[in-house]
Amino acid sequence: MSGEFPVSYVEGVTPLTESEKISQAEQYWQEKLQNEERIGTPQLQECKCAIVVPVYNEDVRRIQKQLDSLLSQSINPEEFEVIYVVNNDVADSDTITKNVRANNKLVIDYIHSLEGVSVFVIDKSSSGSEIIDCNVGKARNRGVAEASLRFYENGKNGIIIQTDADTYFEDERHLEKVFTAFNQSPEVVGIAGGLVFEFNPDSQNQEEREALSLKINRLLQMKIWKEFQAFLTGDHNFTTKDNNFSGAHMLSRSFETAVIGGLADDDYGEDSQFGIDLTQYANCNQAKVIGMKDDIKVITALRDSDRTPASFKTTLDAIDLTQPLVIDGNVITDDIITECEKLILTKEGGSQLIDYMRKSLHLLRLGS
Repeated sequence: MSGEFPVSYVEGVTPLTESEKISQAEQYWQEKLQNEERIGTPQLQECKCAIVVPVYNEDVRRIQKQLDSLLSQSINPEEFEVIYVVNNDVADSDTITKNVRANNKLVIDYIHSLEGVSVFVIDKSSSGSEIIDCNVGKARNRGVAEASLRFYENGKNGIIIQTDADTYFEDERHLEKVFTAFNQSPEVVGIAGGLVFEFNPDSQNQEEREALSLKINRLLQMKIWKEFQAFLTGDHNFTTKDNNFSGAHMLSRSFETAVIGGLADDDYGEDSQFGIDLTQYANCNQAKVIGMKDDIKVITALRDSDRTPASFKTTLDAIDLTQPLVIDGNVITDDIITECEKLILTKEGGSQLIDYMRKSLHLLRLGS
């Protein structure tokens, strides 16, 4: 299925029966878990939530930071489990592949060393266990299929939180808030969570980090200027899209996640498509998908990575700090942006735009 809907999911068509839902979920599990080695430890009866994290060529310290934030949550640790899918494609024994395997092994060994917590690793990196033509969609699907079936075998329709390996849960009440949101609205099958981008590059070289920080500031200048010009030319719609899904923070009911066939096996856009698919399912099955981006947020790294097509490295590499920022023939500086902001505030709707921009910029911060 790979995230594609049967004809009966089209909005306005008769809702699925329970037997049809079970059949679709079983088809998903069969497709994604056939011949796979399952997690051997049974799910705890107290478990309400599974956090699924794809990991590729990641620094083990990011995993440690993420787990520390989860183990500091206000709820009982027995109420959630974490499933890491450490993944890699089948490739020749070149230097890049060897480095990826080495970094992945450090993560796998670290997770295996943990005791007394429900943290599991699915090894799709070691030789012979790789995911063929691996991408982030396939890696997410491997963990989501595992998590959703574990809940089903445990007689529960639990909560799955999908996030990334460079993300952490700063709010100690994050999971508590998630439980409350789902419990208060049983019809909700999906939630688009919020993100705060924290500048946290892979490079540890101070000069490189300072240069990257300047590039981030230039990115902000570009975003602000383009938003301002779109407003002044009448081509701007700054309504927030609160229910757009991002892979760093998307939440769903485990059974419905399996019924819709999980995610598309793609290397880009699998997260937004998941939100669309879940919403289409909800629209014709008396359910809801909502956004809670202001209420529940995770902190995700803004980094100089080229790990997926959605990463920032290509954009950052294209910024030449030795040259002024020129857009449509205009040299953009902070002073010019300030003058443009003053002009916008004199226009109808200008103050709403400025408020929107300030809110957006608050979702980016510079880390240490």
